[in-house]
Amino acid sequence: MKLGFLGVGNMASAIIKSLYNSNYDKSKIYLFDPDENKINLFKLQGSNPVKNAEDLFKNSDIIFL
Repeated sequence: MKLGFLGVGNMASAIIKSLYNSNYDKSKIYLFDPDENKINLFKLQGSNPVKNAEDLFKNSDIIFL
């Protein structure tokens, strides 16, 4: 199941890190945040940044707001 995060603030970051720790497939995590610095750490670890919210909705089965 592909998960999308609209905004990568403190709460989303904690959820994403928990997913990583549970060995969830990082390639099934999609991220959008206007602040690219918030996405860079997760991008380097294998998650997928997208260009806008529309792309996030298209690529995700579940969206976290």
